[in-house]
Amino acid sequence: MCLVGRLPYFEHLYELGDRDYRRLGYLAWEYVRGKPEARRNLKLALERARQAVAAKPDYGEAWDTIAVALLDGGELEEALKAAEKAVDLKDIPEHQETLDKISMLINNL
Repeated sequence: MCLVGRLPYFEHLYELGDRDYRRLGYLAWEYVRGKPEARRNLKLALERARQAVAAKPDYGEAWDTIAVALLDGGELEEALKAAEKAVDLKDIPEHQETLDKISMLINNL
Protein backbone atom coordinates (compact mmCIF):
# COMPACT_ATOMS: atom_id res chain seq x y z
CA MET A 1 0.00 0.00 0.00
CA CYS A 2 1.39 3.40 -0.97
CA LEU A 3 1.24 5.67 2.08
CA VAL A 4 1.84 8.97 0.30
CA GLY A 5 -1.20 11.21 0.66
CA ARG A 6 -2.84 8.86 3.16
CA LEU A 7 -2.52 11.12 6.21
CA PRO A 8 -6.25 11.97 6.35
CA TYR A 9 -7.09 8.26 6.21
CA PHE A 10 -4.77 7.41 9.11
CA GLU A 11 -5.96 10.43 11.10
CA HIS A 12 -9.51 9.14 10.65
CA LEU A 13 -8.50 5.67 11.85
CA TYR A 14 -6.88 7.28 14.89
CA GLU A 15 -10.06 9.20 15.64
CA LEU A 16 -11.95 5.89 15.51
CA GLY A 17 -9.62 4.44 18.15
CA ASP A 18 -7.05 2.60 16.01
CA ARG A 19 -3.75 2.49 17.91
CA ASP A 20 -1.68 0.14 15.72
CA TYR A 21 1.95 1.00 16.40
CA ARG A 22 2.84 1.13 12.68
CA ARG A 23 0.06 3.57 11.89
CA LEU A 24 0.98 5.65 14.93
CA GLY A 25 4.55 5.74 13.63
CA TYR A 26 3.37 6.78 10.18
CA LEU A 27 1.25 9.57 11.63
CA ALA A 28 4.16 10.74 13.76
CA TRP A 29 6.53 10.86 10.79
CA GLU A 30 4.02 12.75 8.68
CA TYR A 31 3.56 15.29 11.47
CA VAL A 32 7.30 15.85 11.70
CA ARG A 33 8.35 15.67 8.03
CA GLY A 34 5.21 15.49 5.90
CA LYS A 35 4.25 17.67 2.99
CA PRO A 36 2.95 20.29 2.91
CA GLU A 37 4.87 21.82 5.76
CA ALA A 38 1.64 23.43 7.04
CA ARG A 39 0.55 19.98 8.26
CA ARG A 40 3.63 19.59 10.43
CA ASN A 41 3.02 19.48 14.16
CA LEU A 42 5.86 18.60 16.54
CA LYS A 43 3.54 18.13 19.51
CA LEU A 44 1.40 15.58 17.68
CA ALA A 45 4.51 13.95 16.20
CA LEU A 46 5.91 13.35 19.67
CA GLU A 47 2.57 12.16 21.05
CA ARG A 48 2.01 9.64 18.27
CA ALA A 49 5.61 8.39 18.24
CA ARG A 50 5.58 7.97 22.01
CA GLN A 51 2.31 6.06 21.74
CA ALA A 52 3.96 3.83 19.13
CA VAL A 53 6.95 3.02 21.36
CA ALA A 54 4.63 2.47 24.32
CA ALA A 55 2.85 -0.16 22.23
CA LYS A 56 6.09 -1.59 20.78
CA PRO A 57 9.21 -0.46 22.68
CA ASP A 58 11.57 -1.95 20.08
CA TYR A 59 10.08 0.06 17.20
CA GLY A 60 13.24 1.80 16.00
CA GLU A 61 11.51 3.95 13.41
CA ALA A 62 9.36 5.58 16.08
CA TRP A 63 12.44 6.25 18.23
CA ASP A 64 14.04 7.93 15.21
CA THR A 65 10.90 10.02 14.72
CA ILE A 66 11.05 11.07 18.37
CA ALA A 67 14.69 12.08 17.86
CA VAL A 68 13.87 14.16 14.78
CA ALA A 69 10.92 15.88 16.48
CA LEU A 70 13.00 16.69 19.56
CA LEU A 71 15.81 17.93 17.34
CA ASP A 72 13.41 20.21 15.48
CA GLY A 73 12.14 21.44 18.85
CA GLY A 74 15.67 22.25 20.00
CA GLU A 75 15.83 19.57 22.70
CA LEU A 76 19.25 18.22 21.67
CA GLU A 77 20.13 16.09 24.72
CA GLU A 78 16.78 14.26 24.65
CA ALA A 79 17.00 13.96 20.86
CA LEU A 80 20.42 12.33 21.22
CA LYS A 81 19.06 9.73 23.66
CA ALA A 82 16.20 8.86 21.31
CA ALA A 83 18.53 8.67 18.29
CA GLU A 84 20.91 6.36 20.17
CA LYS A 85 17.97 4.13 21.06
CA ALA A 86 16.86 4.03 17.41
CA VAL A 87 20.33 3.00 16.25
CA ASP A 88 20.62 0.40 19.01
CA LEU A 89 17.33 -1.14 17.92
CA LYS A 90 17.76 -0.92 14.16
CA ASP A 91 21.09 0.22 12.79
CA ILE A 92 20.10 1.54 9.39
CA PRO A 93 21.60 4.52 7.52
CA GLU A 94 18.67 6.85 8.20
CA HIS A 95 18.87 6.33 11.95
CA GLN A 96 22.65 6.74 11.94
CA GLU A 97 22.29 9.99 9.96
CA THR A 98 19.92 11.37 12.60
CA LEU A 99 22.33 10.38 15.37
CA ASP A 100 25.32 11.90 13.54
CA LYS A 101 23.47 15.17 12.91
CA ILE A 102 22.46 15.55 16.55
CA SER A 103 25.95 14.62 17.78
CA MET A 104 27.51 17.19 15.47
CA LEU A 105 25.14 19.91 16.69
CA ILE A 106 25.87 19.11 20.32
CA ASN A 107 29.63 19.08 19.71
CA ASN A 108 29.43 22.50 18.05
CA LEU A 109 27.69 24.15 21.01
